[in-house]
Amino acid sequence: MTLALALRPHQQAAFDEACQHLTVHDRVTIALPCGTGKTLVGQRLAQHVAPRGRSTILVLAPTVGLLAQTLRAWTRHSSRPLAPFVFCHDASVASGEFAQVPVSTSPAALAGWVRGALAAALRPTDPQVVVFATYQSSPRIADAHRTHALQPWGAVVADESHWCAGEFEAAFSTVVDDVKVPAAARIFLTATPRVRRPGAAAFCMDDPVAFGPMVAPLAVRAAIDARLLSDYVVAVVAVTDTDVREAITAAGGGGSVRVGEQVLPAQRVAVQLAVAAAARTYGLRRIMVFHNTVGGSQEFTNTLGEVVAADGGPAGLVAMHVDGATPARRRAESLETLADPGVGRWAVLSNVRCLGQGIDVPALDGVVFAGPRTSHTDITQCVGRALRLDPTRADPAVIVLPVLVDTERDLAAQVRSSRFRHVYRTLLALADHDTQLADELVRRRGTGGRGGGGRRDKVVVLDAAGAQGLEELRAALQVRALRLLTPGWDHGFAQLQAYVERVGDARVPANYVTADGFPLGAWVRGNRNRARLTPERIARLESVFGWVWNLHDAAWWEGLARLNAFAAEHGHTRIPRGYRCPDEFALDQWASVQRADARRGRLSAERRAALRAAGLSLDPEAERWANGIAHLREFVAQHGHASPSQNYVSPDGFLLGQWCHHLRKRRLRLTPAQVAEVEAFTGWVWDVLESRWRAGLGELAQFRARHGHVRVPRDYITPGGEPLGKWFDRQRCLTRAGSMPAHRRALLDNLDPDWAKPQAVARLKGAPRG
Repeated sequence: MTLALALRPHQQAAFDEACQHLTVHDRVTIALPCGTGKTLVGQRLAQHVAPRGRSTILVLAPTVGLLAQTLRAWTRHSSRPLAPFVFCHDASVASGEFAQVPVSTSPAALAGWVRGALAAALRPTDPQVVVFATYQSSPRIADAHRTHALQPWGAVVADESHWCAGEFEAAFSTVVDDVKVPAAARIFLTATPRVRRPGAAAFCMDDPVAFGPMVAPLAVRAAIDARLLSDYVVAVVAVTDTDVREAITAAGGGGSVRVGEQVLPAQRVAVQLAVAAAARTYGLRRIMVFHNTVGGSQEFTNTLGEVVAADGGPAGLVAMHVDGATPARRRAESLETLADPGVGRWAVLSNVRCLGQGIDVPALDGVVFAGPRTSHTDITQCVGRALRLDPTRADPAVIVLPVLVDTERDLAAQVRSSRFRHVYRTLLALADHDTQLADELVRRRGTGGRGGGGRRDKVVVLDAAGAQGLEELRAALQVRALRLLTPGWDHGFAQLQAYVERVGDARVPANYVTADGFPLGAWVRGNRNRARLTPERIARLESVFGWVWNLHDAAWWEGLARLNAFAAEHGHTRIPRGYRCPDEFALDQWASVQRADARRGRLSAERRAALRAAGLSLDPEAERWANGIAHLREFVAQHGHASPSQNYVSPDGFLLGQWCHHLRKRRLRLTPAQVAEVEAFTGWVWDVLESRWRAGLGELAQFRARHGHVRVPRDYITPGGEPLGKWFDRQRCLTRAGSMPAHRRALLDNLDPDWAKPQAVARLKGAPRG
C-alpha cells in the first residue's frame, strides 16, 4: 500500500454525486471516458460506503488480465491495508508480490476464508476484506451465499459493467441480482453504458432499477479540452488494388490479389500499406492494431515488415502479435516494447480481443482497425486506447481506418458499399461521444463536405503514399458520411417507417444500422425526447405502429404479456428456473426482477395489481407455506393427527410427507407465528423419532399397570396392535451396547430399576401375552 492518491476534480465530482445517490438507492452507475480514472473512483467509493473493520467488498472484472491489474491498483491506492482473496480459475492473477494471496473457485473455501478473515478483523483499522473475481465465477459466489452462508457484501464493484447488460450469458448478470449476491451497495463502472435492446436479458444499463442512477460528470470532449485525454484525428487511408499488386510484386509475393469474390488477401495487404502510410505521414512510433481473428493477426504481423520495406516505409519496424492465449509475461514484454520501441525504431502491436477493454496500455500514437467492428461498445473501447494522454506528445492521436478501393469501379458506388461501413460506424461512435466532431460534421453539411474555418480537420482522407489526395473519393466519402451522420429528420422518419413495415414494431435496437449504413437506432434514441420535438413531429412519431416514448414501460408490459401467455398455456405461473419464451425472452429472470422490486418497495401499485391478476406470486415462500398448511389441515381432518409418513402424498399429488419433514428440519428458521400455526394441529410433533419412542414408553407403562412388572415377552403385541415386545427388546440391546441416551434410560429406570438386568430377561418367558 502506498499513499492514497487525491481524486482529481472530475473524479471528486463523480464520487460526491454517487455518494448522494447511495444515501437513497442501493446501487449507482458511474460512466467516465476510458482512461480518466474509473477504477480509482470505484475503489474510493466502495471503501467509503463499506464500514471499516468487519465488512467485505467484492470486485468483479470481465477478464483475468484486468482482474490482476485491478488487484495491483487496489493494493497500490488503498486508503487502508487489504486482506485480498482471488476467486477465479487462474492462479497467475496472484503471482509475484501477490504470491501469498489465496486463489480458489470453491464456494465453500470462499465462505470459510471470509468468515476467518472477518473473525480476525477485530478493530476498525484491521485490513479490509476484499474478494477479486471474474464475472464468469460469479454464479459460484452465488452458490457460496446460497449453500455456505456467505454473508452479504458491504459493497460490490462491477468494473466494465456493460458486460452485465444486454444479451450476455446469465453468469455476467449474476451481480445485478441482490438475491443471488446480496450487498448493501452496488457500484457499476463503465465507459460505454449498454442500453436496452428488444428481447434482451432483464438487465440493461438504462434501467435505474437494475443499475441505479447514472453519474456521468465528464464528456469525452470535455476530457480532451481539460487535457485528461489526447485529441485525435481520423485518417481514412484509401489503398487501391494497384497499390496492393505493386506491394505484393515488390515483396516477392506470387499470390493473386483477387480469388473469385474474395478480397481478404488484398484487404490484409491494404491494412499493412495503410499502417505504413499513417506512420510515414504522422510520424507514428507506437501503433496498436485490432484484428478480428488470430490467424489474420499472426499473418499480418509475420508479413508486415516485408510489405513496409517494399513500400519504402519507415525503417526500424518492430512487429508483435498477442491474443488471449499469449502468456502473461510475453504480453507484458510486448507492451513494454510498445511503450518504448527504442531510438530509431517504431512498434506495431497487433492483438485479437485481449487489449481492447479495461487493460492499461501505454500511451499510443495511433490505433488501426484491421477488420470491421459492428459493436458501438467495441469501437468506443478500442478508440479509448488511443485517447490515453501522453504529456510528451503535442500531436493528436491518429485513428486509422484502411479501405480498399477498386479503381475499375465507380467511387461513389463503392462508398455506399459494405466495405466502407466500418468507417461510418467508427465516425458514428466518435460523434456520439465527441460534440466537436458532431458539430464539425453538421457545419460541413452546408459546404458539401469541405472543411474550413481555420480549424484542423478531424477526418482526413489519405492515399497509400500518405498524401491527402484522391479528391473524388474524399468528396464522395464526406458527402456520404454527412448524409448518414447528420441526416434530415424526414429521412430518418422514412427509415423508421421502412423498419416498422419490415419488422413489425418500432423498438429499434440502440446500435442498429440499416443496410445502407444509416444509424437508425441512434436516430430513434435521439427522438424519444419530446421536449426537443415540435408538436407536428410528435404526432408523426405517435402515428407509427409500436412507437413508445418510454422503453422501460413498454418493455415491462411486454414482459407481462409473455407472463399471461405462459399462464394461459400452462395453467399456472410457476416459471421453471432458466425458462425462456420461444422468442428467447428470459421470462424467469423477468419474474425474479419483479419479485426483487416488490421486496425493495419499487413496484407501483398498478404493476403489483397487474402481476397478481396474472397469478404471479410476489412472495413465493408465503405461497408455498399457505399451500402446505392447507394440505396439512385436510390430512388432520381425515386422519385425526398431524404426523403423515415421510412418503405420504396427498390425493392431488402434493408431497405432504416431504413438506412436513423439511419443515421439521427448518424449525429454527421459522417465524414464531409459523411455529404456533403448525403446533396448533392435533398430533403435530417436531421430533418424530422421539415422539415414537415416548409412545413405546407409554405402552410399556400400561403393560406394567396391567401386569405389575415390565417383563415383556419378545413377541408381545399390545391390544392396539403395537409390537411392544420388539420395542422393549430393542431398548435392552441399546443399553448393552452403551447407545441408550441418558434421558431415555432415566425414564425406563423410573418404571422399573431392574428392567435391563439379566435375571429380569430370564423371567420373561413366564409373562402373560396380553
